[in-house]
Amino acid sequence: MRGFSKKFLEEIIKNIKGGGYEYEFRILLLALERKRKIHSLPITTLYIEKNRSSHFSPFKDSFKIIGVFVHHLLKRLV
Repeated sequence: MRGFSKKFLEEIIKNIKGGGYEYEFRILLLALERKRKIHSLPITTLYIEKNRSSHFSPFKDSFKIIGVFVHHLLKRLV
């Protein structure tokens, strides 16, 4: 789990739209861009039925995350 300040949470709400697995990547890019700190918080993870209910699609979701990364790189070049 990741922890960040209330101020940064307000920035996230204001600047990042959407959802899905690429949402977290957008948060990480925003933190990097704004030089914000993000802390990792240890949590206990419980997998029910060996995590069969995961909705992660390796191809589709990886493609979306790569798309966010490429968009970010192109935006920085312009």
